Amino acid sequence: MVFVYRLLTKHRQQITSDAVYERAVLQVPHASRALDESLAQAGVDTEGLVTGTATADQQVRTALEQLEAVMSILRDRAAEGAVPPDVELNLARALMAERRWAEAAEHFDRYVSQVDADWEVHYVRGVAHANTRGGPPSDLSAWRAYNDAIALLPDDADPNSTARLFTYRGAMAKRLGRYDQAEADLQLARRHATTNYEITDIAYNLASVYAMAGRRDEALTELRTLRDRGGINVVHGHLDDYFSTLRRDPEFRQITGT
Repeated sequence: MVFVYRLLTKHRQQITSDAVYERAVLQVPHASRALDESLAQAGVDTEGLVTGTATADQQVRTALEQLEAVMSILRDRAAEGAVPPDVELNLARALMAERRWAEAAEHFDRYVSQVDADWEVHYVRGVAHANTRGGPPSDLSAWRAYNDAIALLPDDADPNSTARLFTYRGAMAKRLGRYDQAEADLQLARRHATTNYEITDIAYNLASVYAMAGRRDEALTELRTLRDRGGINVVHGHLDDYFSTLRRDPEFRQITGT
C-alpha cells in the first residue's frame, strides 16, 4: 500500500510524462501524414518552395501546429535521430511555406543526416539556409547544400534548373566574398540559361560581384542587360551594400534610375 501511495503521489508526474510520451509516439505518423496530405492539396512543391510562391493555407497551418505540438513532446525525450526522416521532411516543407526559414533549414539538415537525399531536397535546403540570412554561417550552409544538389543533379536535368543551381551557389560565394568563385559559377550558369528569370538573375548577381570587386565597366555592362530585360528594380534595395561603390556614379544612376 505504501508503495502504491508513493507511486501515485511522488512519481505521478513521471508516470503521466511516460504516458504522454508514448501517446505522442503513436500520434506522430498520423500527424505527419495529415501534414503531407495538406501540403499536396495546397499545391506546395519544389518549384514553389524555391521561388517563394508556395503558401501555407489554413489546413496546412492547422496540420503543422498539430504536428509541432506532438513533436515538442517527442523532442524532449527522444534520442538523437529517433524522429522518422519523413516527419522531418514534412515539417521542413511546411515551415518553408510559412517563411520560417531557419526552422525549415534545421529540419532539412536533420532529414539529410538520416537519408541519402536527392538533389531537389538539397536544392530546397540551400534556399532555406540562404533565406535565413544569418550571415556567413547560414551562407556557408547554403553553399554546401547547393554543392550537394549540383553533385547529384542528373545528366538529363532541365538546363534552367542547372543554371539556377549554379546561380544560387554563385550568389552564396558572392555573399562570402569569394568573387572569383562566384564569377565562375555565374558564367557557367549563363551557358545553360534560356528563360528571362535565369538570365536576369545571373546579370544581377554578376553586376553585384563586379561592383564589389571594383570592376566598374563590367558591372555597368551587366546592369544594362538587367535594365533591358526589365529587372533593374532589384538593384534599388542594395544601394548600401552590393552597389555602394557605384551609387554616386552618374552612369550607374542613369542606368538604374536612382
